[in-house]
Amino acid sequence: MAVRLHYLIAGNDHEAPSEESKLWKAVLKAGQPWVEEGMITLSLISSPTETALRAALESGCDILHLIVCGSQRKEAHYATLTLKSSEGSAREFTAQALGRLLTKYASLKLLIVQAFDANTKGFDLFGEVLAEVGVPAVMTTKCLSGSLQRTLLATLCDGLSAQQPIEDIVRAFGASLDSSDIETPVITLSCARLNTSGAHEPSTNQVYAQQSHTEKPPPIKPAAAPPMLFYSYSHKDESLRDQLEIHLASLQRLNHISSWHDRRILVGSPLEKTIDENLESAQVILLLISSDFIASDYCYEREMSRALEMHANREAYVLPVILRPCDWHELPFGKLLATPKDGKAITLWPDRDAAFLDVVQAIKAVIKKFN
Repeated sequence: MAVRLHYLIAGNDHEAPSEESKLWKAVLKAGQPWVEEGMITLSLISSPTETALRAALESGCDILHLIVCGSQRKEAHYATLTLKSSEGSAREFTAQALGRLLTKYASLKLLIVQAFDANTKGFDLFGEVLAEVGVPAVMTTKCLSGSLQRTLLATLCDGLSAQQPIEDIVRAFGASLDSSDIETPVITLSCARLNTSGAHEPSTNQVYAQQSHTEKPPPIKPAAAPPMLFYSYSHKDESLRDQLEIHLASLQRLNHISSWHDRRILVGSPLEKTIDENLESAQVILLLISSDFIASDYCYEREMSRALEMHANREAYVLPVILRPCDWHELPFGKLLATPKDGKAITLWPDRDAAFLDVVQAIKAVIKKFN
């Protein structure tokens, strides 16, 4: 299903530009490749009114992109978005009021607030306040050029199609800017959090890309050679690991990946040291999950624990692959998106080749980050 992205161009002192405006034309040009492939739909909300915004949200909206023009109040918590009522009178929406409106629509995954006018002020904490009200994720940024719009749309399409968390998608977008030679805008993500009672806790607010003169977050470790896959598995699942390796042969022949597992250790080599060295060198770590993997102290306590540390530090990407049915959802890796689809164990698929193909597709989506 295509990602549904709606744009609203509004501001205190400006009417929303028509579809023929330079701004909207630039958006359409940037998104054309993904629109033609059916990966995304781009829609301009017809007028900067509350009624038109509600209608767009009710029609189904995965991402709402607000392009805010004009001068706003300087105080962050009093920054406003001006929309017109059905009677034509102007209404200033604070972050709290806008957040209460948006949280009524469950399909909304991400709100992008872009300050189109370089003189626009007052949005430094706007996203954080929206997230505190309960908007799932809010990305705030300054002006995005046509090339940056294309990069953003490409990252959103790839990430959402692979069912990645919004936080990982925005991090990938920020990393792509860090590696470029342009003067990057400030990219800040605020995410709503729920506590155990279901109430919203204060949001996290993290900067993923910023001006070149300030400190940048550490990028995922670059791979000069093809990204190396490390297999963490129980020897009782060796036959399933062998089958997965066969299905990954196309990626190896195309030089998109290299791989390593402990059966590659040469006679006379120090066992644990060699495993540790290859684990530390890996860009992608496959946890081949089964009851035997969970029961193995070496797999669980040593390899898995270190792999999750590397994932948290953005030194590597950890991908759980569910081989056989077992109770895994509440374990530390259970918060990561597993493969095959919906975490259905490979051995439960009626067509096992289809299950391995699903795993290969997930790995391909991951290695795009390194290529």
